[in-house]
Amino acid sequence: MRLARQLQVERRRTLSGLRSLVPALLMFLACTADLAVAIPSETPELDPPARADQATLEPERADQATIEPELADPSELRAELVAATPEAIAAALAAAEQEVHELGIRAKLRYSPAGPLPSSAGLEPAYAERRAFALAGDLDQVRDWMALAKFGTDAALRGPLADYDLIVTREGEHAWLHVIVPVQGLDPDQHPIGRHEAYVAGERWINLADRLEPGRHYLPYKTNGKESIDRQWGRVDVIEALAEIADDYEQRTGLLLGVGDISHVTGGKILDHWTHREGVDADLYLLDHQHLHAGRPSIWWHHFRKARSIWSSEPLGKGKREPRLDPEDELSDTPTSQRLRVLAQIVFPRDPIAYFVHDDPRVLASFDREVGERRPGRRYLHAQNRGMWPRHCDHVHLRWVDGDLPVGGTPRP
Repeated sequence: MRLARQLQVERRRTLSGLRSLVPALLMFLACTADLAVAIPSETPELDPPARADQATLEPERADQATIEPELADPSELRAELVAATPEAIAAALAAAEQEVHELGIRAKLRYSPAGPLPSSAGLEPAYAERRAFALAGDLDQVRDWMALAKFGTDAALRGPLADYDLIVTREGEHAWLHVIVPVQGLDPDQHPIGRHEAYVAGERWINLADRLEPGRHYLPYKTNGKESIDRQWGRVDVIEALAEIADDYEQRTGLLLGVGDISHVTGGKILDHWTHREGVDADLYLLDHQHLHAGRPSIWWHHFRKARSIWSSEPLGKGKREPRLDPEDELSDTPTSQRLRVLAQIVFPRDPIAYFVHDDPRVLASFDREVGERRPGRRYLHAQNRGMWPRHCDHVHLRWVDGDLPVGGTPRP
């Protein structure tokens, strides 16, 4: 007991000494105009107090009163140490303005709050502290600006404003891109990615590339070769589920899952689709990494003809046929149909995913018969029951739906 109290007193003295240094540090940094931030972000955090379940000393008796010393909150101390100076914030904003100009964005910069201001986005404090400006435009303009700011114009996947917090908000057919200097300023050494998100119809959206590293944990892919990670925005729950699905798929198959379009950062219409407007649709590709085409993994097209499933290198059963795993068994899976079965199994226990769409009934029919027992109205849609859904011969379409689902018929896209 005596040793524990001595440790607490020593911690208190250490924290008090550190806190006494803060004013001097801040005064020194305020006089140094060429510093971008007050204290480097790698300032070590203080050791937390020992937990009760780690104690090896004899416990106190109930009649022994314990006087706890008043300790400073280490998180508050760290916040004081890393806060950016007004000079650093002004310099970072000026740099952002220059980057916007060099990107060819000619919109007027607004330094007062504009558009929706979701409380969780932290926009009001950012403007109050003069750490932000906004660009206002139509949906197409803001989509393009966000893509340039976040991902840039090349294949580096890191745009010139990626260090900043980038927040997109939407109201009707108008949208805003907010460029914000993080509270702690910019780190010229580490260059951490800022907080990038969108708020659409009251929902917070994020990009899949901020959850999984493209090329390492999944592969951006479209059959036509026009894949783009700036079309991979979705609701947070959708993106988190996709990250888990991609990880599970890789664990089971040893292969990267191909991911195509999800939604634009602002939602709304998207080329090549009827759907994908609300951040709840995702296209997944069962890639063949052994057979490359123009340096990219290939896909096999499914064709259902005369009650037979055919997998071929070209649409409508044309081109080369994919070999069966067991050449002697006409009902044997091919490598792609086996991967489809694995993906169907991964999705099956995820009840928020209402619809799994792919044309192969041989694989999906049994899943469709059983999945409604988990959540009424859930479906695995294929060539024999898809109704008005378009054919999905080269990829899987997943749809998340909240609330009750229609039962007794084929759902509309």
